[in-house]
Amino acid sequence: MESTTIISGGLYPTTPGQTTRYDSPTNKSKLSDAVIEPAHFLSTRETSPVYLPPQWSEYIHPEGEIYFARASVPSVVTTADLYNPEVATSVTRWINHILELLAEKSIIVHENVELFIRIDADQDCLYYFVDNTSHTVFWIERYDTSQLNLGTVASTSHLRTLLEAEYWDHVQTFPMHTSGLPLENIDELVNVLTHAAADHLTSSSGTFGFGAEKCMKFVKILKATRDNHRNGYTTCVAARLWNVIQRTRQWNHYGQKQARLATIQSILDLDAVDVPCWSGLLTSAASLKTAETYLSSLDAVFLDHVIFEERWHDFMKVCFADWRSNLYNVACTLILNIFMIFTLPSVTHLMMASAAFLSASLLASTLLIQRHEHLETGDTGSAHDFMSAVRSQKFGFQWVALVYSLPKAFFLWSLVAMFIQWLVVINYYTSSGFTMGLTGVVILALFASRQILSESSAISTISRFFSRRRSHQHESFQEMEYADEKDSILSMV
Repeated sequence: MESTTIISGGLYPTTPGQTTRYDSPTNKSKLSDAVIEPAHFLSTRETSPVYLPPQWSEYIHPEGEIYFARASVPSVVTTADLYNPEVATSVTRWINHILELLAEKSIIVHENVELFIRIDADQDCLYYFVDNTSHTVFWIERYDTSQLNLGTVASTSHLRTLLEAEYWDHVQTFPMHTSGLPLENIDELVNVLTHAAADHLTSSSGTFGFGAEKCMKFVKILKATRDNHRNGYTTCVAARLWNVIQRTRQWNHYGQKQARLATIQSILDLDAVDVPCWSGLLTSAASLKTAETYLSSLDAVFLDHVIFEERWHDFMKVCFADWRSNLYNVACTLILNIFMIFTLPSVTHLMMASAAFLSASLLASTLLIQRHEHLETGDTGSAHDFMSAVRSQKFGFQWVALVYSLPKAFFLWSLVAMFIQWLVVINYYTSSGFTMGLTGVVILALFASRQILSESSAISTISRFFSRRRSHQHESFQEMEYADEKDSILSMV
């Protein structure tokens, strides 16, 4: 059986997540003065009705967007302007065409199935179906997840989680014409959010999309809506939260063999970046090893190419704290540097180099703060787009870490130049032997401090050596006592 409906354009699949409702409209509103008639909106005054096609009704989303729903089997929703007769005719033709395709494919739908259609500027129709019973999305034809921009999955159950996330995206977009959600659904949502809050409070690596504070705020809101859970506003809020939950479960492989239980766990078999050895040595030397900390943090925050809100915000707080504190340190050191230039008897190029490093550090801190202002408290979507854009296929985050470390690296290099200049000044007033001795003491003190604070310090190594030596001496002493006791017993015999 072939479709007998005459249509123009093509039929293409879409998903609830590919919505255009937040895009800027092509036809923008124009404001003008209006005439207010006598008793214009008086309740007893009759107004001329505006008619919709049969079975259609108008609804307003809580955010303000108008949409239309048709009471039929399956029910239909669209954002097309059905007050326009040409648009209404086009929508009706596409609905009839899709229903004929359902019959042709022998797909039986029930009263809880809903069809969404959108007519684009080329008169093409984009569509999808949702099943309000099984909480899923489906189409008439067979498609690959890549064709629908849904990404990759690990199993059939993982695909089910992904499609349920898309379903809740649909419900939050069209919540006002439904009969609402059952109370059990709201209660389960409260339980999930309560557990997520407790998980964040008892662990620094919780995997839920929201932090503990946000979760408890949502719990408070949901408990306040329990007596009105059939309301469209409550449906919109609950659906949006369920969408976040299902997205988080999708990222964490909830219910899969390799589920992510902590944000520090890597569960995906991704191609590792084979960073050239020379680049690591170069960035480490240029930054005096300060880039290594940023590199490990960047790799951790983008583990498996997934961004977690709490972890990202913590990372941004640390970065901004480093860059802002560096501004203060640089300003104070720069004042000292300028004082030395005008007061010391012998000013070399070292002081000029130190001032140049300080100026570079000041500029690097300012530029990094300005570049990342929108990411400090931004959402995970913006963070993911940013991290994907700056990550190199060959070097990973190697160069990003170097750029992040430039303020501190320039500051440290300025201190090195300033220290050498002080040695020149000391040598000017004293002897070269005293200067060399002082240099040795300072270097030794820095080395000892580094070793003490290091996880594998020389002191701990020496301590372990003496500990093993004392243990060996104790064992030898015990053996000697045993031998003496044995000789004593033999002599008695």
